[in-house]
This record gives sequence, structure tokens and C-alpha cells, in this order.
Amino acid sequence: MARRTLVKIILHLLFWTGWVLFFHKILVLEVIPNIEIYGDLGNRVLDEVGSTSADPLPLLIVGAFFKAMAVYFILYGIVRRHFQKNKVSFILMGLGVLGVAFFVESLVAKIIIDHSNNYESIHLDIWNNSNMTQYLILSILLISYLVIEQLILLDRKYLQMEKEKLKSELSFLKYQLNPHLLFNTLNNLFSMSQASGADEVSDGILKLSGIMRYMLYENKESQIPLTKEIDFLKQYADLQLLRVTDEHKIQVDFTIEGDTSRAMIPAFVLAPFLENAFKHGVDTTKYSEIDVFLKVLDDKIQFEVRNKIFRNQKKLRSNEGGIGIVNLKKRLKILFPNAHELNQYELDDHYISKLTLHTKT
Repeated sequence: MARRTLVKIILHLLFWTGWVLFFHKILVLEVIPNIEIYGDLGNRVLDEVGSTSADPLPLLIVGAFFKAMAVYFILYGIVRRHFQKNKVSFILMGLGVLGVAFFVESLVAKIIIDHSNNYESIHLDIWNNSNMTQYLILSILLISYLVIEQLILLDRKYLQMEKEKLKSELSFLKYQLNPHLLFNTLNNLFSMSQASGADEVSDGILKLSGIMRYMLYENKESQIPLTKEIDFLKQYADLQLLRVTDEHKIQVDFTIEGDTSRAMIPAFVLAPFLENAFKHGVDTTKYSEIDVFLKVLDDKIQFEVRNKIFRNQKKLRSNEGGIGIVNLKKRLKILFPNAHELNQYELDDHYISKLTLHTKT
């Protein structure tokens, strides 16, 4: 890190050194001689320029100091606070900083020229004209630097998102490998239970088979119909109810509003919340309730899960089994960047999870 900083400092020093030497060459070899030879300001001007051996190097060094201060104030002071939030505000503030630097630099140059025996009054006009050109070039370089930097940042962000997406897909692939064997076994168990007349067992196996089918085959696409995710939630709830002998001890209610037939979402975006509710909000020895609310609007999908809190229950990790809430949060950042809100909190004796997906951004 220290070596990287040192290299950066050296490169910046080389830039400003090159800047001074470049304009020194322009002024000494091009501007002043041309005025001396082709001057159109009268013989007085030619005499003033020709009779002195003024070197503009001190003015260029002082000017480079003011320009560097303005540039770094813009880059490290204004850019970090205003560039991403408000481009217009950044441009106005940047122009203001450059304008102040130019004004102060002109005053300092005037003081140096007025109090030096090596300069004449004409050198101030030469310097001001040259300085305007320098600030124009500096503004162009500064804008180009910011544009290139933003393109690099966007490229890095895109590569990072692709890396996270690949990581997420690999996680899902691992999540899918084990169910293949179980899915095939379930088909055999279903046939055997039907043959033996065990209808309740057959019904349970059929629901589990439907869940496995959804996990393995329905999530191949990046977007699936919302109705399939809803069916999965209901099948999952029905399957969970099979683990209690008294079906009245657990109450699961679904409230769905809006047109779900046209909505599309990624698979397993809603499922982890219901999975989490069953893990943390169900006590098989007490009455438990889970409420699921889903509302589809033109530009967003609102999803909410409420479950009772049992303080004496052993707390499980939220990412134990399934993909978990932790992995879901990572997926949401990738799939809905700046287009989702997730809130989880306790209210009285209930735990509430609210998710809003903005489908039109």
C-alpha cells in the first residue's frame, strides 16, 4: 500500500514537472520571440520585450502550485461529495474553484512582475494570455481524467457483479446437486405408497416431489412467473404442516392482492422468508401462526411474512438449510441494485419481514 502511494506521488510530481517544462518551452521559444519579431503593439512593446531577459519559469512554478491545489481540491474534496450525487453541482463548484485559482494566481503574478526588475508590464499580458490557455487545457485534462476514471469504476463494478453472480449461481448449483437423488427416490416412494393405499403418505410425497421439481427445473431462467413462486410457497407450507399431529396448532394464511399472472421474479426470492418463519416462528407444542401478504402493483411487488416469536426456542442460524436470508440479501443486491427495500424487525410478539421489489426502474 505504501509503495503504491509512493508511485502515485512520483507520477503526480512528474506530471507537474512536465507541465512547467512544457509551457516554459512554449513561452521562451515560441511566444516571447514571436512578439519580439512580429509584435503588433508598437515599437515600445518590442523594446520592452527585447531589452529584457525575463525567464517565465518562476511564474510557471508559482502557477503550477495554484493549479495543483485547485485540481486536488476538486478531485479529493468536491468529487467524493458531489460528483455521484449531483453532476450539475459538481461542475459549477469545479468551475468556481478553477476561477478562484485563476484570479488569485493572476494577482500573485502581477505582484511578482511589478516588484521585479526582470519583467516589464507587457510580460503580465503575455502571462495572462498564456495562463488562460493553461487553465483551458487543464480543464480538458481534468474532465477527461474524471470520465476515464468513471469508466474504469463502472467496468470494475460490472466485473464484481459478474463475479458475485457467478458465485451465487455456483451456490445454487451446489444447492441443486443433492436433491437430484432425493427427487428420483421420491418418485419411487410415491409409486410404492399408492400401491399400498397410504393416501396421506402419497399426498405428502407428491407435495415434496413438487417442491423438488421446482428447485431443480423451474429456476433455470433468470425470471419466472410469480404464480410459480406462490405455488411453491403454498406447497412448502402444506409440507411443513405434515410434521404436526394436530393441524390446528399451526395456522398459515395467504393474502394475495393484484394481478399475479403477468408479474415475473427470480426464483427463490420470496421462499427464504417463509422458510425462516417456519424455522423460527413455529413451536409444535403451542399454537403458532404465520401470515403471508403479497401485493402486486404496476411498478412493484410487496411481500410480507409475519410469525410469532417463541422466546424459549433455540435460535437457529438464518442461513441454516436452504439459501438463507444472508445469501438472499447478496442476491437482491445483484438482481435488484437500488431497486429493493428489505426490512426485518420485531413488533410486540411477532417477527416481521417486509420486501419490496421495484419491477420498473
